[in-house]
Amino acid sequence: MAIGTVLLSLLTSVPVRAEGPTLGQPAPPFTLADLGGKSLRLEEFRGKKAVVVNFWATWCVPCRDEMPTLERLWQERQGSLEVLGVSVDVGDPERVKSFVRAVGVTFPILLDPEGKAGRPYRIRALPTSFVIDRSGVLRSREIGYRDWTSSETRYFSDEALRPR
Repeated sequence: MAIGTVLLSLLTSVPVRAEGPTLGQPAPPFTLADLGGKSLRLEEFRGKKAVVVNFWATWCVPCRDEMPTLERLWQERQGSLEVLGVSVDVGDPERVKSFVRAVGVTFPILLDPEGKAGRPYRIRALPTSFVIDRSGVLRSREIGYRDWTSSETRYFSDEALRPR
């Protein structure tokens, strides 16, 4: 079975609202393991930092291209903004670890091979990113490649950092 078919079946196997999470509403919670096996909960950042949740895979060329721009964003704003890379790769996590080392990504990478986090977010294309403000509310959904260092895209993270 092709990787894309596996991904699609994982992401569509549980019925959820067709439109996915609603902007302006709380982000769906999730808990996933990082590359070291430690569990990380999205809720840990509520009230502390805005969060960019980026769903991606090592086999996705636009995802690979986007990673360095997410790293630069995180390096510049890690005191107020968290970046969480959610890998939907199925199989050996060593492939994800190798990719992360090769690209020099230092923000947290979480593993979601079964689509537990991806289903409630209705991931249908990669990369897909969500910007969540400090209070845990979804502020933006970005589908496809983004240069997270561009002024247009920085607007989304600036909005999430704005006090409400």
